Amino acid sequence: MLEPLTELYGAAISGTETAVRGLEAAAGLAEGDGADTDDALAATDRLEDLEHVADRAERAVETLVLRCEANVRSALPVLELARALERATDHLSALGHHLHTHVMADLSS
Repeated sequence: MLEPLTELYGAAISGTETAVRGLEAAAGLAEGDGADTDDALAATDRLEDLEHVADRAERAVETLVLRCEANVRSALPVLELARALERATDHLSALGHHLHTHVMADLSS
């Protein structure tokens, strides 16, 4: 179970870093820097990709937990952790959608 959990942690951490970079880039849009627009849009794509990685990793953890003949007391917290990390990446992906909307609105004005 360590491998898919590591993927989930990695997706959540990378997603947080990507969201910060995207927000920083979006803050610079008012200055008219095309690189900021590219960086912000790249962040939105990356957040969506990381959310898909997290979905797959959570399903892998779920499969391992359900197949595991280990103690349910030790397996359920692992499953809950995986679900919490995946929800975090869902929220980061939603932030990416809002960021995309903001950038596109800025470009059309």
